[in-house]
Amino acid sequence: MGASAEAVTMPAAIMSAEDHVMAGQISFDEMLTGQEETNSLFNSILTSRPGKLLTRLAVAAGVFAGGGEGLVAAASANAQENSGAAAANVFDWSHVGGAPLVPGGIHSVGEAKAFLESGKGHATLRREGLNGPEVTTVEKAVRADKLRNCTIPAGRIMKSMVSANMDLKHNVVLDDPSDPNGVPGYCVTATRTFMQGHKKIKETINDAVAGPCGNGLLESESFTTIKQPKPKIAPVEVFKIALDDQGHQLVDNQGHGITPTGTFRFEAKCKDGRNTVDSTVIYNRAPQALVNCNIGSTVTVTELPTLGNEPWTTLSPTTQAMVVHKDGEKFVFKDEEIAPAQVTTPGPQGPPGPQGPPGPPGSPVCTGTPEQCAPKTDGPNGQGSGTPGQPGGPGSGGNPGNETASVPCIDPNSTTDGDMNPNTTGATMFTTSTNNVDIAGYCIGQAQAAVNG
Repeated sequence: MGASAEAVTMPAAIMSAEDHVMAGQISFDEMLTGQEETNSLFNSILTSRPGKLLTRLAVAAGVFAGGGEGLVAAASANAQENSGAAAANVFDWSHVGGAPLVPGGIHSVGEAKAFLESGKGHATLRREGLNGPEVTTVEKAVRADKLRNCTIPAGRIMKSMVSANMDLKHNVVLDDPSDPNGVPGYCVTATRTFMQGHKKIKETINDAVAGPCGNGLLESESFTTIKQPKPKIAPVEVFKIALDDQGHQLVDNQGHGITPTGTFRFEAKCKDGRNTVDSTVIYNRAPQALVNCNIGSTVTVTELPTLGNEPWTTLSPTTQAMVVHKDGEKFVFKDEEIAPAQVTTPGPQGPPGPQGPPGPPGSPVCTGTPEQCAPKTDGPNGQGSGTPGQPGGPGSGGNPGNETASVPCIDPNSTTDGDMNPNTTGATMFTTSTNNVDIAGYCIGQAQAAVNG
């Protein structure tokens, strides 16, 4: 790039159409429409008789002014058709190596890869006009070893070129007389997809590094709309089973299950087309339609708190999820009425029962029935403790004493006192025999002395 070439170069464009799209200033459709209209208008001008005359005059002016280094026939009719660039914006790259970005040039794929992976290479890609995602796409392709040997063709307009001191030129056409067939370089093709509204766009980036000088070249960018099949949808519905407070399903006169309307609410979430749907529906029919969801997507249905004053309890999970099939999905929820609380009213109180006689001083107060509170008394045949024949204290109650007291008893030698006194009673053990039946107990009357003690 000699001084003469730079002297006749017209000012470069500031922002490309793609830059305006990425900046949100125009839509992708507006960009494509604008490019098509520009190409159509420019081609009609080039193919018209005045256009051809102007092209020849431009070539002649370039030859006389710069010795062949000026504008070269507006690059060529073929180049103009490919790019749609106006002749006044084409930069004639007529001296390869005149202002190298990498002095000495780049001589292998490995050197080109190392350059593009360096900080200077990253800055070069940004200077070429690529945005952040586009730079990342190119760098990923380089790391994936998609960089290859190529020839930078002559006569083709490239979108931009970065040379020494990060100097930027737009719409560059290679026209070095010493390399009429182009110069060796290292090329990479990188693609990415992104969403533009509801459209899926595929972008193809062709970038290169010129071998003799290391200049960065953005050869081209192209955008293609990817046709996406419209998602198929299927209906999602819900059934509600209602039970009374006895656990029986509510039915009509014909035995068909019925459910109160305007009471139960459901929330459904899923993908409908490209949109996420969150819908709340009140149950008023069976089945109740909720939403339409993409086949193969997941739908979640949640039962919300009921409306009205009648209380219900949920017998099924309150949140359920399914994958939508082509025939749609039907959810089932079950609720039961809550029985009203029972209020018990106490009846009239009867008169208090009679109280038993008071006990001795210091004894606990009896709170039982009169029979329970009556003092204990001895049996008719003497004191007792509850076991027949056993002594008991006064007032302890119990069963009568020994019923065989009228039978003479023997005061054996082994009694507790051992005095052999036939008059001993109460605590004296006796033995006797009646009708050959041995009887043992304590004497309650006069006893006989043992025959042989």
